[in-house]
Amino acid sequence: MMTVRKVETERLTVTSSKSFEAVLAALKAAIGCPDMVGFANAIRNAQTFAELERTVHQSLGNTGLMLFMEFDQGAILRKETGLDKPKIVRFVIGNPLIMKEMALDLTRRSQSWLMSAQMAYI
Repeated sequence: MMTVRKVETERLTVTSSKSFEAVLAALKAAIGCPDMVGFANAIRNAQTFAELERTVHQSLGNTGLMLFMEFDQGAILRKETGLDKPKIVRFVIGNPLIMKEMALDLTRRSQSWLMSAQMAYI
């Protein structure tokens, strides 16, 4: 079974007088930028949830967020044109502990729905 849900999102556009590189540097300074291979190994090797939490907290920036992945989407366009523009970068940013809570909430809601559906079926 597949369920399709519409989700409302917001897109934020910021115009800055600073250079693209300065804005990227400021963003990266505000978020944690762990070595993701090392981070994944540390999470996998954590013996307890407390150890996992410590690893996550050490990887977060002062915003409480970390960089999961960075895509240089402008690179393909620059290769094609031979120009130094456009500069387009997409970050996937988050906090694994917040993502855990969101997943738990979703699981709880699905279990509740399943229970209701089973009760209704009886």
